[in-house]
Amino acid sequence: MLEVFAVISLCRVNRRNALARGRKPGGFIALTIILWVVFEFIGMIAGTIILGSDNGYLTVLLIALPCAGLGGLISFLIAKNCPQGNYVDPSTIAKPVMTVGPNGAPIYGNPNIPAYQMQQVPVQPMQPVQPMQPVQPVQGAGPVAGMRYCRYCGAANNSTSKFCESCGQNIE
Repeated sequence: MLEVFAVISLCRVNRRNALARGRKPGGFIALTIILWVVFEFIGMIAGTIILGSDNGYLTVLLIALPCAGLGGLISFLIAKNCPQGNYVDPSTIAKPVMTVGPNGAPIYGNPNIPAYQMQQVPVQPMQPVQPMQPVQPVQGAGPVAGMRYCRYCGAANNSTSKFCESCGQNIE
C-alpha cells in the first residue's frame, strides 16, 4: 500500500514539474507509472535470477523496490529537465468575471493571460446609452404618399416596413 502512495505522490510532483516547464502533464504521469511498473518487474526477474526462487517473495522485493524507485527517479528527471513548452494549465487562466477592487471599481479578468501573470487593472464601467430624440421633419416638406416616417430619427421609410431602414427602431 505504501508503494501506491509513493507512485501517487511522484505523479503529483511530475505533474507540477511538467506544468512549470510549460508541458502537458498527462504523458509525464503515464511515463511515471509505466517506468515504475516496468522497472519493478525487471527487478523481480533479476532478484529471482540472482537470489533463486527458493529464497521467497520478500527477499526478491528487496531488489524489486529499489529498481522501481530507479524507474521513478528516471521519470522525475525527464519531467524536471524536459524542453520548455507553451502549454498553460486551464485552471490557472483567469475567468472573465468582474470583481470589485479595494476602491469599489470593477476589475475584469483576461482569459488569455494566466492568473499568476495577470495584473489587475480597474476598468471604468460603461455609461448607459441615451435613446435618440425624434427628429422633426423639415419645414415646408409635406409627407409623401406611401411613405412612413420614423418617430426616432425622422427618416422616410417604405409604407410596408415594420422597422426603420435608418436606425432600426420599430415604426409601427
